[in-house]
Amino acid sequence: MIRMAIQVVFIDDATDRRDVHEIIGIDRDRLCPAGLGLSLAEAKEITAGIQQVLTDVQVAEWQADQRACPGCRNQRSLKGHETVQNLGVLTPRAGTGGGPTARRQRDPAQASRWRSRS
Repeated sequence: MIRMAIQVVFIDDATDRRDVHEIIGIDRDRLCPAGLGLSLAEAKEITAGIQQVLTDVQVAEWQADQRACPGCRNQRSLKGHETVQNLGVLTPRAGTGGGPTARRQRDPAQASRWRSRS
């Protein structure tokens, strides 16, 4: 049995810190023509994993650079740095008991008041 782990290692030259990110683990039972090399799905998963890890690290580094004041290099404070909740059309709203259909249900008493005004 062959076991293989593909990892990406980021090395910080200033602190000699190493960040290891595992991309994929591959196990091969026995040698056969079908198990030789990488499958297309495995190659795509490896490429996608490397791309995801690389962009995550690049974005985090860019955000850290942007947080520093260009004049004095002190760290700026963060305001509103929370996860934003998506309140889309299909998201249940608080107090309605459900999704968009709950908002459309009308009270029969209110409906008769609207009719009586016309």
